[in-house]
Amino acid sequence: MLTLSFSGLPDNDRLVLSALFTLAEVQLSSKWRLNSGGDSDAVLMANSDGASLLLMRPGNSAASINPNLLQLKRPFQHIDFIKALNAAASALANQASLSGSLAASLVQLRNDLAHSEAVWSLGLPEANDRLWVCTKRNSYWLDGGDNLLTKLDQEISHLEWRQEPREQLQRLQSEREAQPLFRLYWISGMLSGRGKLLPWLDVATPWKLKTWPSFFKLPHYPTFPRMAAAAMKQPMTLDDLIAFCGGNRAAAIEFVNASVMAEFLIGATSAQVSSGAAAAAEAKPAKLGLISLIRRKLGLL
Repeated sequence: MLTLSFSGLPDNDRLVLSALFTLAEVQLSSKWRLNSGGDSDAVLMANSDGASLLLMRPGNSAASINPNLLQLKRPFQHIDFIKALNAAASALANQASLSGSLAASLVQLRNDLAHSEAVWSLGLPEANDRLWVCTKRNSYWLDGGDNLLTKLDQEISHLEWRQEPREQLQRLQSEREAQPLFRLYWISGMLSGRGKLLPWLDVATPWKLKTWPSFFKLPHYPTFPRMAAAAMKQPMTLDDLIAFCGGNRAAAIEFVNASVMAEFLIGATSAQVSSGAAAAAEAKPAKLGLISLIRRKLGLL
């Protein structure tokens, strides 16, 4: 059952929306209940025109919802209220289907809360060590070292992100050293693939290097910098990278997963693919011409 709460609403709006909720219960696509305290799946918050429905847990795929559906204007309409809650329920269900890895959870965290000052944390039951993330600050803080990320990835389907009090950001900044968020996304890509390309990536996509990875801050195999250099020169598919690194499929997959998660690799446009192929075709004769020139100088031709 999903939970809904109200925040900052004038008494009259609260009474009207409570009545609409009672009337709408039998027409909703999912079971909801009003929550008077504690965490909720969604919150109706006051705004100048009426109320906005906010999905409170990260990873709830709010970006997939038409934002107009989540705005309820005065005078509140029964049908608009039903549409808003049904859209929220659909997004919550979508999040549940994508919660099987740390990488998937972090992608939706980034999509839904890219500009949020809030600190969200994730931890194992009955354990003190936690991961804290603030997307707007592009930072994360971690107890227990990178080994905790491995454990979180293994248990992610049983865990939920928790929004921390506002004061937590100040405590983290004063007591712990922040790490760049791209490092967290990079590591999650290496962990969550489990030997396969992340499920939302296409094996046929040609990848182009957008930014050179800060390898001194990142765990990596010796082949990673060479693959990065190759993808900087021209777009490379997964099969291209596998061939480039001598058939090391596992290394190529982890490189793509990590680099896409950290946004170092992006899908190449058709123009970039054509340009890369043309450059490669022009480079080959030039190289052979130089070799021929040397052979001629040595009297071997």
